[in-house]
Amino acid sequence: MRPLFILWLLAFLVVPQVTNAGSSDNLSGWAWSSTIGWVSFNSTTGGGVNHGVNVAANGLMGGYAWSPNVGWISFNSSQLGGCPSGTCQARFDKQTGAVTGWARALAGSGSSIQTGGWGGWIQLSGGGGTVDTARWKLLTSVNTKICSDDTLLQKPLCPQGIVDGSSSDGYANGYRCKVHAYPGNACVGQGSVYGIVEDYESVVTTGPAAAYAVTANGCEWQGNAWGGGPSLQNGVIGWLSFRGSGYGVTGSGVACAGGTLNLTASGITPTTATPGVARAFTSTIANSGPAATGGSFSALFQRATDAAGSNAVDLGTVSLGTLTPGGTVPASLNATLSAGTWYLRTCADKASSSDAGLITESSEIDNCGPWTAVTVSSVGAGVSCNVSSTSVIVGSTVTYTASPSGTASSPYRWVSPDGAGGFGSGSTASRTFSSTGMYGMTVEATPSSASATCPYVRVTSPAACTSSLTATLTATPSRVRSGTSTTLTWTASGVNTSCTVTGTDGFTQTTSATACNVPITNVTRSINTQSTYSISCDGGPVLDTITVNVIPNFIEF
Repeated sequence: MRPLFILWLLAFLVVPQVTNAGSSDNLSGWAWSSTIGWVSFNSTTGGGVNHGVNVAANGLMGGYAWSPNVGWISFNSSQLGGCPSGTCQARFDKQTGAVTGWARALAGSGSSIQTGGWGGWIQLSGGGGTVDTARWKLLTSVNTKICSDDTLLQKPLCPQGIVDGSSSDGYANGYRCKVHAYPGNACVGQGSVYGIVEDYESVVTTGPAAAYAVTANGCEWQGNAWGGGPSLQNGVIGWLSFRGSGYGVTGSGVACAGGTLNLTASGITPTTATPGVARAFTSTIANSGPAATGGSFSALFQRATDAAGSNAVDLGTVSLGTLTPGGTVPASLNATLSAGTWYLRTCADKASSSDAGLITESSEIDNCGPWTAVTVSSVGAGVSCNVSSTSVIVGSTVTYTASPSGTASSPYRWVSPDGAGGFGSGSTASRTFSSTGMYGMTVEATPSSASATCPYVRVTSPAACTSSLTATLTATPSRVRSGTSTTLTWTASGVNTSCTVTGTDGFTQTTSATACNVPITNVTRSINTQSTYSISCDGGPVLDTITVNVIPNFIEF
């Protein structure tokens, strides 16, 4: 108990500078040692003082775990130099889930004799050390009833009367016996006992004989690390279990195994620029794999003189955040180019042309997008025009749209050769046609030297309807008191153009036909005197009428 108490005291004297802890780390939960108890991997899931262990995008581990009994356990490469063997850095392989290297309990790294020369080292995977035969081991498979005159029992046997735990030497050929009374009465004659036989145990001199390792199955970390030196007598922690009943260490993001990501870059947009004028070039970075990047990464923009990437130079980098599985993110960089044709591309997870990247991917050869040709030339003011439709029927509306280039901009001037106006000064103009014909439009941008002719629009009559022309007109109610309202409702079929409703009170409204039908139309009217309403279609005769009567007010006398 004294060594553990001294390490507990040292734990509070060795105080590292914890710069990354808690919610910023991607490992959490608890590990367990039968000698030192619980070890916390993140203060967000318990453990008191601010701490945390993390896995970087390249698999390198860092940060601190915390034990109330031995204090800080470091996973930082800077504190793992001079480890007993192999690679000292603690590292996680996302593809296989293997965890390798070492961690270190800082309180055990001093010269105190209570650490037995252990040095605080905790190996995350290893085993298969040199062994010796010097320790007794219980053979539970040998549990033999012994009678003094029984000659049929197979050796090794415990002779009757041997003291519990003493060696039988030659009688049992190097075995020793642990003796207890036989609970039954199967033997006749002399006393009956069970002889529980022990054999020599293989004892490791440089580490546990059996292989051991911490691994990750998905996001669940499991297995054992060893913190006992050549034997538990030379260390404190012994086996450190990463998962058991009701506890475990859990990863997130790049600290999970079983999925690989793959980053790719699209081509560059836009493909034109003006000499000496900075322009934002954009590429889309995509993650086609089933795992997230787990952290930020860089995107590199490059320029070359041909599509093969000759004379490539780095233009600069942008930093991008975590990219989820199947996600995309735009990467944009402002660049100024001289006149000519240049070829640009973007490379994901690169800070320079020689950078191998931080993120382990299923493929490292497709991080760069295609070389995209970018034409850099001096461009004057210009404008182009398009129209939503070039063939419509009478009564239809089209929209003209102006698209500037170079130095052209708003306001715009829309001019129709037939004298129509009222189109405004915006980048779009709408026109409704009331008669057949061919209609043109021109647009001028600012400066006025930038102009364009829009496509012509052909306006035709609607196709003649073959069904008979019918119309209905109703008023609800048809008898009202003066000053109250009625609702006029009309519809028609077999109509080529439109129907018009008129009333003796001065009311008039026209409804256009669509596909030979006038849709149901409702209008509310205030009635002060008797009024008659009529409907006619396509300029023809009245097809239906309705009269709304006023209920007289009676005065008693």
